[in-house]
Amino acid sequence: MVAVSAESLTVFTLSTEAEPQAMPRVLEQFALRSLVPARWTAERRGEVLAIRVEVAELDAEVARLLLARLGQLCGVQEVDMRPPLAKGRLTAA
Repeated sequence: MVAVSAESLTVFTLSTEAEPQAMPRVLEQFALRSLVPARWTAERRGEVLAIRVEVAELDAEVARLLLARLGQLCGVQEVDMRPPLAKGRLTAA
């Protein structure tokens, strides 16, 4: 197993409608770009599914494209991205 440094992670957090196809739609966006997340989690909170996807060593341009694409997915209510070592967040809805 390869250790992943927290400083190298780009973190995407999403709120989607809690429906069966939400996770596959989100993860497909990473698979289409041949990316395997370092970690992903999902938690149902009533009618909302909170999803967190962490990707190591992600190119900044690819990260921005993913942020935009994730925000366009059916059922996505909000998506944020925290770039590596960044204090701010980027948001797409």
